[in-house]
Amino acid sequence: EEEEEEEVNNIILFEGVMIYLDEGVPHSLLEICSNVLNKGKKKKNSSSPSSSTGYLCFADRLENIPGGDEDAANIEMEGTGWELLDWLPKPGLARHMGVARLKRE
Repeated sequence: EEEEEEEVNNIILFEGVMIYLDEGVPHSLLEICSNVLNKGKKKKNSSSPSSSTGYLCFADRLENIPGGDEDAANIEMEGTGWELLDWLPKPGLARHMGVARLKRE
């Protein structure tokens, strides 16, 4: 008997967290989040993917992105398993704001 798969949207929010983390940790945290969500997309005892997805909403200072450089933001997000959907840099400590979607594997 098969159960009907329900679509699940996972939303992760970072607001002023990465500012205070040691060098290398923010990049690793983005990778860990995307890896965990991608592993969760596989059904138990099955090779078919679920209809789950993940989104990242942030107002923080992301690593490897000088100032408000959108190209650098795209590179950082792609390299950690995310696709940047919206980017809005601003002055201040939490200078990077935006939304990213879990990259499709």
